[in-house]
Amino acid sequence: MVKWTNEQGQTQRYYPMEKMEGKWQDIGEQLGLEFSQLQSISTENQKNAAACFRAVLGKWFEDPPPGYPTTWGGLLELLEDCKLTEIVSDLKDALVKANVS
Repeated sequence: MVKWTNEQGQTQRYYPMEKMEGKWQDIGEQLGLEFSQLQSISTENQKNAAACFRAVLGKWFEDPPPGYPTTWGGLLELLEDCKLTEIVSDLKDALVKANVS
C-alpha cells in the first residue's frame, strides 16, 4: 500500500497488490520460477489468486533475481517487464504523491 495526504489534508491510499494478484503467474515466470513451482504454488494455495500472489512475492523477497531488487524500483522494473503498464503508471503516480523514491 502507498499512502499520502492530498491537498485537502485527506489520507489517500493506493493498493497495487489488488491489481497484481490476477497476474501472479506472469510475475512468477518473470522472476524465473519454473512451471512446476507455479503449479505447486497454485495447488498449495487452492488456486486462490491473492494467496498465490503472496507466495510468489515471498519468493521474490527470499531470493531476488539480479534485475529485480526488492525495492520499489525493482518492483516497477518487474511489472514493466511483465507488460503491466497500467499498474506501473498508477504505482509511479502514487509513489510521486507519497514522495517515495
